[in-house]
Amino acid sequence: MGVVLQPGKTAATFNGFTIAPAYSTAPIPVAEVFGQFNSDQYMDLAVVSSGEGEISIFLGNGNGTFQTPNCSKKPGLCPIVSTNPTSQHPVSIVAGHFVSLSTLDLAVVNAGSDNVTVLQGNGDGTFKVPNCGTTPGLCPSVGVAPMSLAAFSVPGSSYQALAVVNAGSNSLTLLENVQGSFTPVTCSTVTGLTCTVGSNPVSVVAGNFNGDGNTDLAVANAGSNNVSVLINTGQSSGGVFQAALTYGIGTGQTPIFIAAGQIGGGSANSLVVASLRGGTANAGNLTALLNTGNNSQGNPVFTTTNYAAGLYPQSVAVVDLNGDGQSDVAVADGGGNQVQVLLNSGSGSLNPPESYSVGSAPASVAAAVLIAGGQPDLAVANSNSSTVSILINNGSGAFASALPYGAGTTPVSMVTRDFNGDGLPDVAVADIGGNDVTVLLGAAGGSFQTGVNYAVGLGPSFILIGDFNGDGKPDLAVSDSGDDTVDVLLGNGDGTFQTAKTTVLGQTPGVLAAGFFNTGSNLDLAVANPANNSISILLGNGDGTFTFFANDSVGSNPSFVVAGDFNNNGNTDLAVANAGSNTVDVLLGNGNGTFETPTVVGVGETPVSLATADLNNDGNLDLVVADYNDGNVRVLGGNGNGTFQPGKPYGADTGPAYVTIADVNGDGFLDIVTANSGGGYDVSVLLGTGTGSFSPTVNCPLGGNPSAVVTGYFNGSTNPADVAVANQSGNNVTLLIQPSTLPPVPTCQ
Repeated sequence: MGVVLQPGKTAATFNGFTIAPAYSTAPIPVAEVFGQFNSDQYMDLAVVSSGEGEISIFLGNGNGTFQTPNCSKKPGLCPIVSTNPTSQHPVSIVAGHFVSLSTLDLAVVNAGSDNVTVLQGNGDGTFKVPNCGTTPGLCPSVGVAPMSLAAFSVPGSSYQALAVVNAGSNSLTLLENVQGSFTPVTCSTVTGLTCTVGSNPVSVVAGNFNGDGNTDLAVANAGSNNVSVLINTGQSSGGVFQAALTYGIGTGQTPIFIAAGQIGGGSANSLVVASLRGGTANAGNLTALLNTGNNSQGNPVFTTTNYAAGLYPQSVAVVDLNGDGQSDVAVADGGGNQVQVLLNSGSGSLNPPESYSVGSAPASVAAAVLIAGGQPDLAVANSNSSTVSILINNGSGAFASALPYGAGTTPVSMVTRDFNGDGLPDVAVADIGGNDVTVLLGAAGGSFQTGVNYAVGLGPSFILIGDFNGDGKPDLAVSDSGDDTVDVLLGNGDGTFQTAKTTVLGQTPGVLAAGFFNTGSNLDLAVANPANNSISILLGNGDGTFTFFANDSVGSNPSFVVAGDFNNNGNTDLAVANAGSNTVDVLLGNGNGTFETPTVVGVGETPVSLATADLNNDGNLDLVVADYNDGNVRVLGGNGNGTFQPGKPYGADTGPAYVTIADVNGDGFLDIVTANSGGGYDVSVLLGTGTGSFSPTVNCPLGGNPSAVVTGYFNGSTNPADVAVANQSGNNVTLLIQPSTLPPVPTCQ
């Protein structure tokens, strides 16, 4: 069943869809519906399957991805509508307030048992299957062979009613809802308890077709090859309808599905019907019935236009996909294994279709905004492959489709620089699982060449760029947590690197920071040592090796260190995030390799990453802290004397593991980007205002457990910055390229 939900649209142009990995369902999924089934405000998805009579509940993560239901741990995420699906045969599903006014419930129509099953939502994403013997009002009987149902609100009641079309009895049943109990009520002023429609009705939709504000119904009749429209008289809370009006859809068209929307503007709904030309497969058709107003009797007038629509159109969603205020159309083409999208031209006509491949035999398409601030995305139930495909709308994206590149077995840290002097940014990745560094040289058009691996020590966990031998070419420093060493790969300037030079540290190294800590001209290193709560100072020898100088005590479990001049005296200082003590230590440098006693700044829970820059243009360096367990980034404004203002938190997504700073929307202000590995597996973007404050977070779905993020101009432009992400469990690097024209408030594709 095609269902449309559109909270929080942002106007933008339409750039197609990114097809995300499919999710497995129970056998033969036939219909789905979006809704917010738990309390996290993210859009969730319910898919009903006729093969086992099961509903699969996919809880949304708010970034376009979903959690796969754990049926053994939470059976309520996989409620069984029938123990005998062959005879009961669920075929359609809707969501609404049927039993509870505080949570969404589900209603399923069963073609084999001639009834409807209403499942009460528990508010946590799970649903309760009714006992039809004790609560018959949740299992109301309808006509013969019901094929489709629609939910709608009625005056005077907070509970939604249901309309069901019955293919076997050529009728429509109206189910009145009295506080969570359904009963068939008078449907027609002419025919009484049931409404007579055309022959073999197979689909029903609710809408306002004559502009009077009452909910009307429209039915697609496969046997009589037409559409029935039932106008609501408004006489009762249950809704009493006039005798059905009949509208043709063209000679030889066999309708399969009907949907409503604002195709041509105006207050009244138009209709879109998916059908087969001549009643045969491999000849899909889409009929748009454009509502042109009412005739002298007050009944709607429709003009029809036919469009080619694949091989076997099964379902339609009518929704504004590009934010222009006009409804577009998405069609599930069961014969072509694709979704076809027909954009509205703005004059009431539809443009030629664009096709997107999905699973085998798509039976249903639904639309909803899965990423806050974006355009509606699509979900497609594929009946033969028993999957649901998710298509993320690229209509208002700040980044083009994610491009993955192989990077060892477990990439955990990443840096970017032009290693070969061709003007394109390159990337180097520390691969903790493969004990090497992967270098991916940039290629024209925002892509990378195949990576080249360089052996280092055991368990490389962090990588850093610096000129450690003074030849003007970028080198790489790597901390090897498995054998307590630091390796340096000296760059040749052509994108290749020499064999690693090793400095033995004698304690487990973590994150590195480079700076000139004494009066010498060689670049030095600071090493965070989580095991003994210290920072090691390694003075550079100028040849890629280092001499141990001192250990400085810091807080518990130092997880990250950055270097900068925080008191503006010309000496390099250090800031250290301590994940164990929830603090940041600031160590002011004396210019001779030593540092003053740390100044302690309290931050959020489990700070794991730091970045520094002047975020408010006052000439002082500020700090940004990623608080992993809080799901926040915290901005600490620098006072210019080595002290910082109390941190202001901004929400990222679950488990921000790495933070970086760059201008990603080209407005001249620095923004914050985080890689989130706590479950959402995405990147968060917080746009800066230039005053040290930031706009609400935009989350970009990735998958693959992102562990590090860097920015650069990977497509050859000079502004704004693109984003590259190391995905630990995906064993790759994902590249997010900016489009040539950015929307005012970017989201992600």
